[in-house]
Amino acid sequence: MALPLAALPDGEQPIHVEADEGTFNPDGESVLTGAVSLRQGGLRLSAHRMTLTAQDRRIRRIVATGRGDAPATFRQEPRNGAGAVDARAQRIDYAVSEQRIVLTGRALVVQADQKLSADVIDWNIEAGGVEARSSEPGGVKVTWQPEAPNDN
Repeated sequence: MALPLAALPDGEQPIHVEADEGTFNPDGESVLTGAVSLRQGGLRLSAHRMTLTAQDRRIRRIVATGRGDAPATFRQEPRNGAGAVDARAQRIDYAVSEQRIVLTGRALVVQADQKLSADVIDWNIEAGGVEARSSEPGGVKVTWQPEAPNDN
């Protein structure tokens, strides 16, 4: 499953974070808890707990974790005209500099009429590849619609 995304996040856009409480270190690790939400350009993340790791005042890694039945969520509105990508999992580990997202625990990624669910989804944004794993037989589920034939 290829998910056509623009570069994430848009490093030139400001980052807005809201939380119930937390500690903030613009050049180290910030830990936020409660109703945490982060947005930067077309990127949206929400979780019960979020750890942001920064170096040289730039976010390098975001780890978002859900709580109970409320998973962490991710939404990206790509600049390339493709439909929005929505994802959720108990844990979302986004290595910004590597352009890689690992979703763990009841992971789901949806874009338009394409859907992928598994225990773990390892998504290499830059390469456009996705690897999905499940501990249960038949636990990786994919739905995609073929492109319409080109009528010339």
